[in-house]
Amino acid sequence: MKSHGLIILALLVAAISLPGCSDNPPQILESEWRMTLLYNRVLGTGYQKLSVFVRADDKDGTEDLAAIHVVNDEAELYWTIPQESWESAQQRGNNWVGSNSIVMQDNTPFPVGSYRVLLTDKSGKSVETSFYLKRQNTETNSARLPSVNAGDGKISISGDIQSPELWIYDTNDQFLFSIQASQLSVEVQSITGKNKDLESGFSYYISGKDRDGYYHLTVGPYYYSP
Repeated sequence: MKSHGLIILALLVAAISLPGCSDNPPQILESEWRMTLLYNRVLGTGYQKLSVFVRADDKDGTEDLAAIHVVNDEAELYWTIPQESWESAQQRGNNWVGSNSIVMQDNTPFPVGSYRVLLTDKSGKSVETSFYLKRQNTETNSARLPSVNAGDGKISISGDIQSPELWIYDTNDQFLFSIQASQLSVEVQSITGKNKDLESGFSYYISGKDRDGYYHLTVGPYYYSP
């Protein structure tokens, strides 16, 4: 019986000495960011929106990840996106997490400079990367907004915009899907064919890069009715 007790005690000591499940730091495998000028045609106002996404990993499991932080030290700016608020996106066969909704207080323009992106886990360990926001990324006041002409069963886009997409919403302002306007035009049939309920009408936004590719433009809502 005594030998069995020693074995049990040894097992307990070994178990206590094992590293905890939060012993490994998180990893940022890749990161991407984007500045967007979002212009609301109904309100007649626009503001800048920063998107930051990372391809994250953690040897303790992705459930151990806690938050993404975006920091501009010089301007003393700090945003925290907790895990429960992350948006997910599939890109190049991998899952990315982050936010499309980082804005300045009072919707003022973002300052130029270096921004740190930190990924933290539940034990407080972190890893970071960074990006530099150039002046061209933030000078959106002179942006030439795209315009739309809808007729003859087609939606045509003109203006300084590259690779535009149409973001389609139903009459209750619920996002449904996006569709590429590769030739700066989209056949209405290609939209209503995806959802018969849209035959009575729908709203949409236009999104794409500005002419020089420094920032994105998202303009809307536009309304289509047959």
